Order: sequence, then C-alpha cells, then structure tokens
Amino acid sequence: MLYINIRNAIKLFPEKYEANYRLALAYSYNCSFKSKDCDIGNTLTKRMLNYFPENKNLIALKILFNKNNIYYEQGNKVKD
Repeated sequence: MLYINIRNAIKLFPEKYEANYRLALAYSYNCSFKSKDCDIGNTLTKRMLNYFPENKNLIALKILFNKNNIYYEQGNKVKD
C-alpha cells in the first residue's frame, strides 16, 4: 500500500524530492532485507543525485545500494 501511495505522489509531482526520496528509501529496505528492487532503487537514487549531488541522504542510499549489489552478486543469500 505504501508503494502505491508514493508512486501516485511521484506521478503527480515528479520533481518533488520528498516523494522520490521516500520511494528510494522504501526500495532500499526491500533491497537490504528481501534482495528485491535493488536495481530500481539504485537507478532512482542515481537519477536524484543528478539533481541533488551533495545530498547526504542520497549519498548514503547510493552506498547502501552498492554494498547490497556486491553482497548479492557474490552469491550471498537474503540476509536474515
């Protein structure tokens, strides 16, 4: 349900930082705990960094996605 609400907000306000950040954050949780949506979240975070390159929250998300991508590419399983 949360994804649907955030996705709708992004459709209505695609330039708004807050809605895009919250969606990227939700993707980061799925990536970290379920090994899902890593690529989508990483792509969204990179796109946002083009507009907000100094944003510390986005930089932290980028690092998180990169760590998770390496973790899963090495053949590791979903974290418990």
